[in-house]
Amino acid sequence: GPGHDHGHGHSHVMPAEMSKADALEAASGAIDALIQQQYEVEGAVLGNEWRTVTNNHKEIVTDTGDYMIVSVKHPTESKKLYLLFSKAGELFDANFSGQFEGLE
Repeated sequence: GPGHDHGHGHSHVMPAEMSKADALEAASGAIDALIQQQYEVEGAVLGNEWRTVTNNHKEIVTDTGDYMIVSVKHPTESKKLYLLFSKAGELFDANFSGQFEGLE
């Protein structure tokens, strides 16, 4: 967009905050990683069909100053995967309830 800075010489002291587009992108990366690591979400390993989700399936449910929660709708079943990210894009947790312990 206008005013976009292409100078990559500057160093980030603080981690850059994710934009909404970044968060949707991060959700795909997180799903890939969870599938690859055979990570169990509520006792079940995620199936490959989760890789087929598009941005239309994803929604940012919570965006506080500190963290973001992205919901991802299953392509064929009526369940949603919730991914909890730090504002820097680090995946903290994943579940199907959307209830994360320890959040304010």
